[in-house]
Amino acid sequence: MPVASRKKSAARRPRTRALLARILGPIAVVVILMGVGYAAVRASQDPRLALVAVQVTGCDRSAPADVISAAAFSAGQNVWLLDVDGATARIKALPWVGTTAIRRNWPNHVTIDVVERVPVARLTLPPGGGGEEPTAGEALLDERLRVLALGPPDPRDLHLPTLTVSGVGFGAVRLGAELGATPVAPALRALQALQTGGLPVVSVQMDDVTGIAAQSASGIHVLFGTPDDLPRKIALFLSIEKKIDRPQDVRYVDVRSLRAPTVLFK
Repeated sequence: MPVASRKKSAARRPRTRALLARILGPIAVVVILMGVGYAAVRASQDPRLALVAVQVTGCDRSAPADVISAAAFSAGQNVWLLDVDGATARIKALPWVGTTAIRRNWPNHVTIDVVERVPVARLTLPPGGGGEEPTAGEALLDERLRVLALGPPDPRDLHLPTLTVSGVGFGAVRLGAELGATPVAPALRALQALQTGGLPVVSVQMDDVTGIAAQSASGIHVLFGTPDDLPRKIALFLSIEKKIDRPQDVRYVDVRSLRAPTVLFK
């Protein structure tokens, strides 16, 4: 073969290989994707991966059946194709659920781990106000003012302090609602401030006239007024309380004025 012909042939070979690569490359990708898709379809239809059972852990106040219902996993679904994000959102919408995690257990079981919220106070509801039932009762609240329960108090919660707040739109007091944008929020802050200040209380009342009031664990009704200087008012009351031998004889202690506290006896 002449030298010129050999040079032309050698020059065409790289171009031919490049052309073949451009043609075969996409074909190879398509073949690989088809193989992966076929494997995925086969796996999704594998009866060994069909959901058999759902287990729930961490429930005390929540009913495991409610958690399973919220998850909405159907028996026979492929465990690895479950809508875990959607199930998590629905479960967290349950009143008592704080956090949740969903675990797939090979080959065909699911475990739902729940961490429940902790109640911190009871909100007194007047007759005909709030909730699903138009009767008097209470709303159980956690520290984020989420409504955990409605109705008569559970015996396990009777040790919690009560909040009585005027001007609450009780139409918003429903299971799972958060009351952070209502007048209940400053009442809970007042309760927390009293507890932080070393004053055990059984109830806190808040209205537009007297402001913050509370009943101490010793049974004394205390008027604190505005939240201004609340730590100093708490300290003042505690010093007065130590000097009262018979709390049952006291109608109230007024510390709204730091300079002129008042003790009114019955």
